Amino acid sequence: MSDAGSPSVAGDRTAARARIDAAYGRLTDTEREWTRLVHDPGTYVRGVPYAALAALREAHGVVPVSEPALPGWPEGTGYWLVLRHADVDLVLKDPVRFSSALGGTQMRDPRTDADLAYVRRMMLNMDPPEHSRLRRLLAKSFTPRAIGALEGQVPGHVEGILHRMLSGGATRGNVTSPEMSRPTCRCSPSPMSWACRPRIGG
Repeated sequence: MSDAGSPSVAGDRTAARARIDAAYGRLTDTEREWTRLVHDPGTYVRGVPYAALAALREAHGVVPVSEPALPGWPEGTGYWLVLRHADVDLVLKDPVRFSSALGGTQMRDPRTDADLAYVRRMMLNMDPPEHSRLRRLLAKSFTPRAIGALEGQVPGHVEGILHRMLSGGATRGNVTSPEMSRPTCRCSPSPMSWACRPRIGG
């Protein structure tokens, strides 16, 4: 849950960070270690930290998380981790207080108002009614049957990506390659396909 606090990216970042830091400071040393574990993407290489998540859920439910700089990832404002079902349900049903559009939903904060305007074009960064309208249009493309039909395409995509990576000089243990960051999106047409097509790669 973002704590952007203002439509202006620059306007309230300091205040948002202060709120996170104040709440974070009230956690115990053990709880802060759990939040660091949960936040670090490297944790998930070894597996999901279920024990840490369960402990935080039991102790607080809504937990402040600091965003220290990590390799390849800049320091962030911080965020609130919502862990109990009832609280998650409340957040999802109250876009006025818990907006996806206000500061965006990406882990990396938009740095400028122009950046924020750009990410707001994504469905995940929209609030109702615009989000609801797009969700209705896309719903048929994400039924279990529709997703199941894509499963046969996955091995071919993986094989092609690995082939291009290795042809470009990547080796085991050294997977830095444009192929790792280039999205592969070849799905069956959805009601939005033609509306979005001019913007893709544009």
